[in-house]
Amino acid sequence: MTKATTASAIRSELDSLRREIEAIRAGRKTKNGNGDHDFGLDISGLTEQLSNVTDQLRGLAHDVSDFAGDASETVERKVTDHPLTSVIGALAIGILIGRTLKS
Repeated sequence: MTKATTASAIRSELDSLRREIEAIRAGRKTKNGNGDHDFGLDISGLTEQLSNVTDQLRGLAHDVSDFAGDASETVERKVTDHPLTSVIGALAIGILIGRTLKS
């Protein structure tokens, strides 16, 4: 998954959560004989938790993106430094996968 795809997926999920929270806010109070009745939902607390989770997800997405970039650079450097070994390794892995799938 690319950085843009990961960020887009997280953004989409956060938008969905925001819509759900707004729906809960809109529907949490109903009229009864005594006026408005709150069902005990602490929306401000939920919103704060959502904000915290959002921040954590952004940090995690950034960390994953950095790790993937570092891993990609490491693999590229190893292949460049040892091309014959890399080709032989890839061939061996391909043969193992082929035999495993054939069985």
